Amino acid sequence: MENTSVSLFRQVLDLISKREFEEITMEHDGDKRTQTFGRRTPFGV
Repeated sequence: MENTSVSLFRQVLDLISKREFEEITMEHDGDKRTQTFGRRTPFGV
């Protein structure tokens, strides 16, 4: 049996456009704790 369930977060995202989501994220400083890594970081280079 295949798992065809869709997460609640995905369902919410389907209700708004990508632009709206980005605007809300910026308005509420949603990326404040986001960490980004370079391509070489996982390898300790």
